[in-house]
Amino acid sequence: MPPYLLDSKYAVAARAAFDDMIANGIEPNHIVFHSLMDCYAKAAMVEEAFGVLIEMHRCSVTPITTSYSIVINACSKAGQPLRAQEVLEEMMPAAGVQPDVVTWNGVLGAFAQAGMIDNAYYTWVKMSEQGVSPTRVTVSHLHQALSGSPGFLEELLTDAQTKFRGSPESERSESRKHQSRYDISSVCHPANPMVLDLHGLSKPAAQSELLWHLNLLTSDSESELLPSKDINDIDAGTQELTIITGQGRHSQVKGRGVLQSAIGMCLKKIDVKFSRDPGNSGRLLVPVLEIKKLRERRYGERERAKMIQSLALRGMIMVCGTYGIISAISFFKG
Repeated sequence: MPPYLLDSKYAVAARAAFDDMIANGIEPNHIVFHSLMDCYAKAAMVEEAFGVLIEMHRCSVTPITTSYSIVINACSKAGQPLRAQEVLEEMMPAAGVQPDVVTWNGVLGAFAQAGMIDNAYYTWVKMSEQGVSPTRVTVSHLHQALSGSPGFLEELLTDAQTKFRGSPESERSESRKHQSRYDISSVCHPANPMVLDLHGLSKPAAQSELLWHLNLLTSDSESELLPSKDINDIDAGTQELTIITGQGRHSQVKGRGVLQSAIGMCLKKIDVKFSRDPGNSGRLLVPVLEIKKLRERRYGERERAKMIQSLALRGMIMVCGTYGIISAISFFKG
Protein backbone atom coordinates (compact mmCIF):
# COMPACT_ATOMS: atom_id res chain seq x y z
CA MET A 1 0.00 0.00 0.00
CA PRO A 2 1.50 3.43 -0.98
CA PRO A 3 2.41 5.71 1.94
CA TYR A 4 -0.32 7.88 3.45
CA LEU A 5 -3.13 5.86 1.84
CA LEU A 6 -5.94 4.84 4.14
CA ASP A 7 -6.32 1.11 4.65
CA SER A 8 -9.35 -0.05 2.66
CA LYS A 9 -10.79 -1.74 5.77
CA TYR A 10 -11.67 1.69 7.18
CA ALA A 11 -13.52 2.59 4.00
CA VAL A 12 -15.40 -0.71 4.21
CA ALA A 13 -16.31 0.07 7.83
CA ALA A 14 -17.53 3.52 6.81
CA ARG A 15 -19.69 1.93 4.13
CA ALA A 16 -21.20 -0.44 6.70
CA ALA A 17 -22.05 2.50 8.98
CA PHE A 18 -23.62 4.32 6.03
CA ASP A 19 -25.74 1.30 5.14
CA ASP A 20 -26.90 1.05 8.76
CA MET A 21 -28.07 4.66 8.59
CA ILE A 22 -30.10 3.95 5.47
CA ALA A 23 -31.55 0.77 7.00
CA ASN A 24 -32.67 2.77 10.04
CA GLY A 25 -34.44 5.34 7.91
CA ILE A 26 -31.90 8.13 8.40
CA GLU A 27 -31.56 10.26 5.28
CA PRO A 28 -27.93 11.14 4.49
CA ASN A 29 -26.97 14.74 3.71
CA HIS A 30 -23.94 16.29 2.04
CA ILE A 31 -21.78 15.83 5.13
CA VAL A 32 -22.52 12.11 5.36
CA PHE A 33 -21.99 11.50 1.64
CA HIS A 34 -18.78 13.51 1.64
CA SER A 35 -17.43 11.62 4.65
CA LEU A 36 -18.01 8.28 2.94
CA MET A 37 -16.63 9.55 -0.35
CA ASP A 38 -13.56 10.94 1.40
CA CYS A 39 -12.84 7.53 2.97
CA TYR A 40 -12.93 5.96 -0.48
CA ALA A 41 -10.73 8.74 -1.88
CA LYS A 42 -8.08 8.34 0.82
CA ALA A 43 -8.04 4.59 0.18
CA ALA A 44 -7.68 5.20 -3.59
CA MET A 45 -10.97 3.34 -4.17
CA VAL A 46 -11.90 5.52 -7.12
CA GLU A 47 -14.79 3.49 -8.52
CA GLU A 48 -16.46 3.44 -5.12
CA ALA A 49 -16.03 7.23 -4.85
CA PHE A 50 -17.75 7.71 -8.19
CA GLY A 51 -20.45 5.32 -7.00
CA VAL A 52 -21.21 7.59 -4.05
CA LEU A 53 -21.57 10.49 -6.46
CA ILE A 54 -24.24 8.51 -8.31
CA GLU A 55 -25.95 7.63 -5.02
CA MET A 56 -26.19 11.32 -4.16
CA HIS A 57 -28.28 11.90 -7.29
CA ARG A 58 -30.40 8.87 -6.44
CA CYS A 59 -31.09 10.28 -2.96
CA SER A 60 -31.93 13.73 -4.37
CA VAL A 61 -28.81 15.25 -2.80
CA THR A 62 -27.28 17.45 -5.50
CA PRO A 63 -23.46 17.16 -5.68
CA ILE A 64 -21.67 20.44 -5.04
CA THR A 65 -18.12 21.64 -5.68
CA THR A 66 -16.78 19.78 -2.65
CA SER A 67 -18.32 16.54 -3.93
CA TYR A 68 -16.44 16.73 -7.20
CA SER A 69 -13.24 17.87 -5.48
CA ILE A 70 -13.28 14.70 -3.37
CA VAL A 71 -13.76 12.54 -6.46
CA ILE A 72 -10.83 14.32 -8.10
CA ASN A 73 -8.75 13.55 -5.03
CA ALA A 74 -9.73 9.89 -5.39
CA CYS A 75 -8.51 9.92 -9.00
CA SER A 76 -5.24 11.48 -7.88
CA LYS A 77 -4.69 8.90 -5.16
CA ALA A 78 -5.42 6.13 -7.66
CA GLY A 79 -2.94 7.53 -10.18
CA GLN A 80 -5.60 8.53 -12.72
CA PRO A 81 -4.88 12.23 -13.47
CA LEU A 82 -6.63 12.26 -16.86
CA ARG A 83 -9.80 11.05 -15.19
CA ALA A 84 -9.46 13.84 -12.63
CA GLN A 85 -9.18 16.30 -15.51
CA GLU A 86 -12.32 14.80 -17.07
CA VAL A 87 -14.24 15.49 -13.87
CA LEU A 88 -13.08 19.12 -13.92
CA GLU A 89 -13.58 19.84 -17.61
CA GLU A 90 -16.59 17.65 -18.47
CA MET A 91 -18.59 16.44 -15.48
CA MET A 92 -18.65 19.69 -13.53
CA PRO A 93 -19.64 21.95 -16.46
CA ALA A 94 -22.34 19.45 -17.44
CA ALA A 95 -23.73 19.62 -13.89
CA GLY A 96 -23.44 23.41 -13.78
CA VAL A 97 -21.02 23.30 -10.84
CA GLN A 98 -18.16 25.80 -10.60
CA PRO A 99 -14.71 24.58 -9.45
CA ASP A 100 -12.87 26.39 -6.67
CA VAL A 101 -9.18 26.54 -5.80
CA VAL A 102 -9.36 23.15 -4.04
CA THR A 103 -10.74 21.55 -7.21
CA TRP A 104 -8.01 23.07 -9.39
CA ASN A 105 -5.34 22.09 -6.88
CA GLY A 106 -6.61 18.51 -6.99
CA VAL A 107 -6.14 18.24 -10.75
CA LEU A 108 -2.81 20.09 -10.68
CA GLY A 109 -1.57 17.79 -7.93
CA ALA A 110 -2.71 14.69 -9.82
CA PHE A 111 -0.62 15.66 -12.86
CA ALA A 112 2.35 16.73 -10.72
CA GLN A 113 2.32 13.43 -8.86
CA ALA A 114 2.16 11.50 -12.15
CA GLY A 115 5.08 13.50 -13.58
CA MET A 116 2.94 14.86 -16.42
CA ILE A 117 4.62 18.27 -16.57
CA ASP A 118 2.90 19.62 -19.69
CA ASN A 119 -0.54 18.76 -18.33
CA ALA A 120 0.33 20.31 -14.96
CA TYR A 121 1.44 23.53 -16.65
CA TYR A 122 -1.71 23.55 -18.82
CA THR A 123 -3.82 23.22 -15.67
CA TRP A 124 -1.92 26.09 -14.02
CA VAL A 125 -2.50 28.30 -17.08
CA LYS A 126 -6.23 27.50 -17.18
CA MET A 127 -6.47 28.10 -13.43
CA SER A 128 -4.82 31.52 -13.82
CA GLU A 129 -7.04 32.41 -16.78
CA GLN A 130 -10.09 31.69 -14.61
CA GLY A 131 -8.78 34.16 -12.04
CA VAL A 132 -8.38 31.53 -9.32
CA SER A 133 -5.82 32.77 -6.82
CA PRO A 134 -3.18 30.12 -5.98
CA THR A 135 -2.52 28.96 -2.43
CA ARG A 136 0.39 27.29 -0.67
CA VAL A 137 -0.97 23.94 -1.89
CA THR A 138 -0.82 25.21 -5.48
CA VAL A 139 2.79 26.24 -4.98
CA SER A 140 3.58 22.82 -3.54
CA HIS A 141 2.23 21.11 -6.65
CA LEU A 142 4.10 23.53 -8.93
CA HIS A 143 7.31 22.76 -7.06
CA GLN A 144 6.72 19.06 -7.55
CA ALA A 145 5.90 19.40 -11.25
CA LEU A 146 8.65 21.90 -12.14
CA SER A 147 11.41 20.80 -9.77
CA GLY A 148 13.72 20.39 -12.76
CA SER A 149 13.21 24.00 -13.90
CA PRO A 150 13.75 26.24 -10.85
CA GLY A 151 14.19 29.37 -12.98
CA PHE A 152 10.89 28.86 -14.75
CA LEU A 153 9.21 28.05 -11.44
CA GLU A 154 10.46 31.30 -9.89
CA GLU A 155 9.12 33.21 -12.89
CA LEU A 156 5.68 31.63 -12.48
CA LEU A 157 5.60 32.42 -8.76
CA THR A 158 6.69 36.01 -9.34
CA ASP A 159 3.99 36.52 -11.96
CA ALA A 160 1.40 34.94 -9.65
CA GLN A 161 2.41 37.21 -6.78
CA THR A 162 2.08 40.28 -9.01
CA LYS A 163 -1.27 39.20 -10.44
CA PHE A 164 -2.97 38.00 -7.27
CA ARG A 165 -1.50 40.31 -4.62
CA GLY A 166 -4.26 41.34 -2.22
CA SER A 167 -6.86 39.32 -4.10
CA PRO A 168 -10.10 38.78 -2.13
CA GLU A 169 -10.17 35.26 -3.60
CA SER A 170 -6.84 34.54 -1.91
CA GLU A 171 -8.23 35.66 1.43
CA ARG A 172 -11.27 33.42 1.05
CA SER A 173 -9.43 30.39 -0.32
CA GLU A 174 -8.23 29.16 3.06
CA SER A 175 -9.29 29.73 6.64
CA ARG A 176 -7.91 32.84 8.30
CA LYS A 177 -6.28 30.66 10.92
CA HIS A 178 -3.95 29.19 8.29
CA GLN A 179 -3.82 32.25 6.03
CA SER A 180 -0.14 32.98 6.64
CA ARG A 181 0.83 29.45 5.75
CA TYR A 182 -1.24 28.94 2.63
CA ASP A 183 -1.40 32.35 0.97
CA ILE A 184 0.79 32.71 -2.12
CA SER A 185 2.38 35.82 -0.61
CA SER A 186 3.81 33.79 2.26
CA VAL A 187 5.89 31.85 -0.27
CA CYS A 188 6.90 34.71 -2.57
CA HIS A 189 7.35 37.23 0.25
CA PRO A 190 8.29 35.26 3.38
CA ALA A 191 7.74 37.33 6.51
CA ASN A 192 10.81 35.72 8.06
CA PRO A 193 13.24 34.25 5.49
CA MET A 194 15.04 32.42 8.30
CA VAL A 195 12.00 30.16 8.88
CA LEU A 196 11.01 27.70 6.14
CA ASP A 197 7.82 25.71 6.73
CA LEU A 198 7.80 22.52 4.65
CA HIS A 199 5.42 20.57 6.84
CA GLY A 200 2.67 18.92 4.84
CA LEU A 201 4.44 19.08 1.49
CA SER A 202 5.37 16.04 -0.58
CA LYS A 203 9.05 15.06 -0.64
CA PRO A 204 9.78 16.37 -4.16
CA ALA A 205 7.91 19.62 -3.51
CA ALA A 206 9.65 20.16 -0.15
CA GLN A 207 13.12 19.48 -1.60
CA SER A 208 12.44 21.82 -4.50
CA GLU A 209 11.17 24.59 -2.22
CA LEU A 210 14.20 24.17 0.04
CA LEU A 211 16.62 24.56 -2.87
CA TRP A 212 14.68 27.52 -4.23
CA HIS A 213 14.70 29.21 -0.82
CA LEU A 214 18.44 28.64 -0.46
CA ASN A 215 18.92 30.13 -3.92
CA LEU A 216 17.17 33.28 -2.70
CA LEU A 217 19.32 33.45 0.42
CA THR A 218 22.55 32.95 -1.52
CA SER A 219 21.74 35.16 -4.49
CA ASP A 220 24.17 37.95 -5.39
CA SER A 221 21.58 40.57 -6.23
CA GLU A 222 18.77 41.84 -4.05
CA SER A 223 15.69 39.83 -4.88
CA GLU A 224 12.20 41.30 -4.95
CA LEU A 225 11.08 37.99 -3.48
CA LEU A 226 13.23 38.41 -0.41
CA PRO A 227 12.92 42.01 0.84
CA SER A 228 14.69 41.26 4.11
CA LYS A 229 18.11 42.16 5.44
CA ASP A 230 21.10 40.72 3.60
CA ILE A 231 22.32 37.36 4.86
CA ASN A 232 25.73 38.91 5.59
CA ASP A 233 24.12 41.33 8.06
CA ILE A 234 22.85 38.49 10.25
CA ASP A 235 24.98 37.52 13.22
CA ALA A 236 26.14 33.96 12.57
CA GLY A 237 26.22 33.20 16.26
CA THR A 238 22.69 34.23 17.08
CA GLN A 239 20.48 33.08 14.23
CA GLU A 240 19.84 29.93 12.21
CA LEU A 241 17.64 28.89 9.34
CA THR A 242 14.81 26.90 10.91
CA ILE A 243 13.32 24.26 8.63
CA ILE A 244 9.98 22.90 9.83
CA THR A 245 9.37 19.35 8.62
CA GLY A 246 7.01 17.98 11.24
CA GLN A 247 7.69 15.13 13.64
CA GLY A 248 6.67 12.38 11.25
CA ARG A 249 3.82 10.91 13.29
CA HIS A 250 2.95 8.66 10.34
CA SER A 251 6.43 7.13 10.23
CA GLN A 252 7.40 3.90 11.92
CA VAL A 253 10.14 5.60 13.95
CA LYS A 254 8.85 8.51 16.01
CA GLY A 255 10.61 11.76 15.25
CA ARG A 256 12.18 10.34 12.10
CA GLY A 257 9.65 11.34 9.51
CA VAL A 258 10.01 10.59 5.82
CA LEU A 259 9.99 14.31 4.96
CA GLN A 260 12.67 15.18 7.50
CA SER A 261 14.92 12.39 6.21
CA ALA A 262 14.46 13.60 2.62
CA ILE A 263 15.31 17.19 3.57
CA GLY A 264 18.36 15.98 5.50
CA MET A 265 19.60 14.06 2.47
CA CYS A 266 19.04 17.12 0.28
CA LEU A 267 21.12 19.32 2.61
CA LYS A 268 23.90 16.74 2.77
CA LYS A 269 23.98 16.53 -1.01
CA ILE A 270 24.79 20.24 -1.29
CA ASP A 271 27.24 19.98 1.63
CA VAL A 272 25.25 22.06 4.12
CA LYS A 273 25.59 21.01 7.74
CA PHE A 274 22.54 20.99 9.99
CA SER A 275 21.26 19.68 13.30
CA ARG A 276 17.94 18.69 14.82
CA ASP A 277 16.31 21.19 17.14
CA PRO A 278 16.81 19.73 20.66
CA GLY A 279 13.56 21.32 21.77
CA ASN A 280 11.47 20.24 18.78
CA SER A 281 12.13 17.04 16.86
CA GLY A 282 10.08 18.35 13.94
CA ARG A 283 12.63 21.02 13.05
CA LEU A 284 16.07 21.13 11.48
CA LEU A 285 18.50 23.96 12.16
CA VAL A 286 21.00 25.29 9.63
CA PRO A 287 23.57 27.75 11.02
CA VAL A 288 23.84 31.04 9.13
CA LEU A 289 27.56 30.34 8.77
CA GLU A 290 26.68 27.31 6.60
CA ILE A 291 24.48 29.48 4.38
CA LYS A 292 27.33 31.98 4.01
CA LYS A 293 29.67 29.16 3.01
CA LEU A 294 27.15 27.97 0.46
CA ARG A 295 26.89 31.50 -0.91
CA GLU A 296 30.67 31.72 -1.25
CA ARG A 297 30.82 28.36 -3.04
CA ARG A 298 28.08 29.35 -5.45
CA TYR A 299 29.70 32.72 -6.04
CA GLY A 300 32.93 30.94 -6.94
CA GLU A 301 31.06 28.58 -9.26
CA ARG A 302 29.37 31.50 -11.00
CA GLU A 303 32.68 33.33 -11.40
CA ARG A 304 34.34 30.24 -12.88
CA ALA A 305 31.42 29.84 -15.28
CA LYS A 306 31.75 33.49 -16.33
CA MET A 307 35.50 33.05 -16.87
CA ILE A 308 34.95 29.96 -19.03
CA GLN A 309 32.34 31.81 -21.09
CA SER A 310 34.68 34.78 -21.47
CA LEU A 311 37.57 32.57 -22.63
CA ALA A 312 35.28 30.76 -25.05
CA LEU A 313 34.07 34.09 -26.46
CA ARG A 314 37.64 35.35 -26.87
CA GLY A 315 38.55 32.13 -28.62
CA MET A 316 35.67 32.57 -31.04
CA ILE A 317 36.68 36.18 -31.71
CA MET A 318 40.26 35.13 -32.39
CA VAL A 319 39.15 32.37 -34.74
CA CYS A 320 36.75 34.70 -36.54
CA GLY A 321 39.43 37.38 -36.73
CA THR A 322 42.01 34.99 -38.13
CA TYR A 323 39.51 33.69 -40.64
CA GLY A 324 38.69 37.27 -41.66
CA ILE A 325 42.35 38.13 -42.18
CA ILE A 326 42.91 35.02 -44.26
CA SER A 327 39.82 35.77 -46.32
CA ALA A 328 40.96 39.38 -46.90
CA ILE A 329 44.44 38.27 -48.00
CA SER A 330 42.92 35.72 -50.37
CA PHE A 331 40.60 38.41 -51.75
CA PHE A 332 43.40 40.88 -52.49
CA LYS A 333 45.64 38.19 -53.94
CA GLY A 334 42.76 37.09 -56.17
